[in-house]
Amino acid sequence: MGKNKVVHGCIFKIMYLLCIFLVLFSFLPPTINVYAEEKQYTDVLEDLQKDETFDISAYPVVGNDYSLDVIQIAESADKELFIYTYQPNGAHTASSINISVAVDDNLFYRNYTLTYINSNQTLFKYKVNDFTVRDELTRYYDISSIYRPFDENIDNELLDDNGNTISEVAYPVARVFIAQTINGQVEYTSTDTEVVEITDKYVGMLSYVQDIAPGVGQGSFSTVENHFVAFNTDYQIDKLISAEVYYQTQSLTSLWGIGLGTSNIFGELQPNHVVVNADERVVVEGDILFSHFTYEWNEIQDIDTFLATESREDIYDMGIADVASVTKITDEGLQDLEGMQWVLRFTTTEWSKDVVLTTTETHCTHVTDVSILRLTFETNGVTYNLGVVDNKTTGDGIPDNTQSISISIKWWVWLILALVILCLLGAFFPVIFTFAWNVIKAVANGVWYVITAPFEVFNDE
Repeated sequence: MGKNKVVHGCIFKIMYLLCIFLVLFSFLPPTINVYAEEKQYTDVLEDLQKDETFDISAYPVVGNDYSLDVIQIAESADKELFIYTYQPNGAHTASSINISVAVDDNLFYRNYTLTYINSNQTLFKYKVNDFTVRDELTRYYDISSIYRPFDENIDNELLDDNGNTISEVAYPVARVFIAQTINGQVEYTSTDTEVVEITDKYVGMLSYVQDIAPGVGQGSFSTVENHFVAFNTDYQIDKLISAEVYYQTQSLTSLWGIGLGTSNIFGELQPNHVVVNADERVVVEGDILFSHFTYEWNEIQDIDTFLATESREDIYDMGIADVASVTKITDEGLQDLEGMQWVLRFTTTEWSKDVVLTTTETHCTHVTDVSILRLTFETNGVTYNLGVVDNKTTGDGIPDNTQSISISIKWWVWLILALVILCLLGAFFPVIFTFAWNVIKAVANGVWYVITAPFEVFNDE
């Protein structure tokens, strides 16, 4: 009987504790498991076959054709933009595309990266990243070119022996797609356009001393680096008016110290877009040993003007001395620029070095993936404003010029210094002063004799 009481007592306590636990648990917020659902997109072939005129036999497999061709676009209800391509080889995926949502005189291209959605044999579907469809009833998509990644197995013939590398290969599209919303339905049409193709290209850089600040145990030295792209096109260009250029930048800070080695800190890769103009002049100021000076150039130059202005000597007056800066294009640079017609000087960055005792810190900016997007130019009196087909190219980072700086003390400073030295010698070493004075008088008498001798002859007569 006693054992039964103990058992019943334990059961009662367990049930009591369980009830308390259930009551407390009921006040806790419910746990909900959320699983991210990947967005599903329709198949490329399913989309294209909505057009009754679509014929898949028009897009055969061609094993040795690595090109890309944009055959259609589509907008989604979520304001996404999709690109449909025909890729005969079917082995590569596109990487980016140049699109302008304005046309004709208002062309303004942007380079957008692409996300691969799916493919069916030679037909591919991509989403345009960071793009939102506009709300206008009529929307334009002027597509000049599309890119795929460089493949060293098939693209090495695109490389010249100039130190440049290619990251993306461009193919012409030259088509304007038009999306119109009519009675709530979107209709698509397209028309062909013209594009300019870059036939020769060199991406380079010029370096100029900007500041020198020496010190005891420390000092600093800085330069400006002007980045340019020289090129030819398949058009005859009489006058180049403006251009759009795409490029990427990445900052780099390098630290070096005795016993510490070298450490590099890279910044984020940043895309850049700039418009350069023929009448826009760039002025960069600097100081060399207390002498203020400037470097100047136009953003667009023909090759002859570029070479002439970059092989020069500039003299800067700093009072008691002249500072001479001699700049010229290197032999390698001249070779790389041979045959080019136009130069776009699209951006200027800074390079600096600071030294403090046994530690050195340098700062610079890498410029990569340079591609020309648009050119405005005149030919035979006609003005053109066209998209461009151009690979993304990176230079070797080595300056294409040399710059030497020399200081020459002015003659009158040397004269004053010589007189001061003579006075000091006279004060401390009279014999040396007397000898030096006699030499000066002898030289002066000799000079005077040479000057007056002809007149003495006439006086004797």
